[in-house]
Amino acid sequence: MAITQKELKKEKEMVANLLRANGQDYNHWLHLHHQKYIEENQDLVMKALQAYKAKPTEVKEDGKPSESSQLSNV
Repeated sequence: MAITQKELKKEKEMVANLLRANGQDYNHWLHLHHQKYIEENQDLVMKALQAYKAKPTEVKEDGKPSESSQLSNV
């Protein structure tokens, strides 16, 4: 069962209050957790970038990349 917005809000308020009681800022704490998750999954990001870099670009007869290949590389 998916978590509701009401449940998310209640949990956020609880964590924010607990952090505040311990002298910590919620946004800073959340930022640190985001950074940790990014670092833990950096290999996935690197694989995606390598796949993007290795993907050949379609070229039209006039020598310019086609619009569809430009859009797929965004």
